[in-house]
Amino acid sequence: MWETVTSIYASVSAVLAFILGSVVGFGSFQIGRADRRFAVYDELRRSFDEAGMYSQIFKALDLIDDEDVNANNKGKLKLSDDVNVNTRHAFLALLERIALIWRSRLVNIRVLNYNFGHYAILAYDTDEMWPHKDDRSHPYYASLKDFIDQLRQEKKKLHANPQEYIRGVRMGGLREFFWNPFH
Repeated sequence: MWETVTSIYASVSAVLAFILGSVVGFGSFQIGRADRRFAVYDELRRSFDEAGMYSQIFKALDLIDDEDVNANNKGKLKLSDDVNVNTRHAFLALLERIALIWRSRLVNIRVLNYNFGHYAILAYDTDEMWPHKDDRSHPYYASLKDFIDQLRQEKKKLHANPQEYIRGVRMGGLREFFWNPFH
């Protein structure tokens, strides 16, 4: 009789240990994925924000975004005259890299839109950004085109209801459920 109870107890203990181990392992895996997503995002953000070589591009795009036609034209001239072709290609390559990160679903589209969307859309739409006008339709930029189309949709959502949209801008995943050092 005790042998039966002991074997049932051992079986139940083994099943519970397996379930608990699986839950802990899955939680650790998810936290590791969140860490990886944050590392990828942080690297992109640093490349985008902290690269001094892109500051001229940002200034020119800000002028192009201006409603004033003179400022708009000045921005286009500044972009084509002051920013060399290699820098423009490097910036477009960075945008393509961000698009590939989006496509791989490493980083949430809302996070990418919130941080990169404004300049990504402006750069894509500005003819002077493209040294060879036909580059925009090149197959190697197909992922960027899809990404920009998605950013346009996200921009509409952001402008329609900013407070609701911002709730989806997060990097945490399960980490926020278990532990968040930023609270």
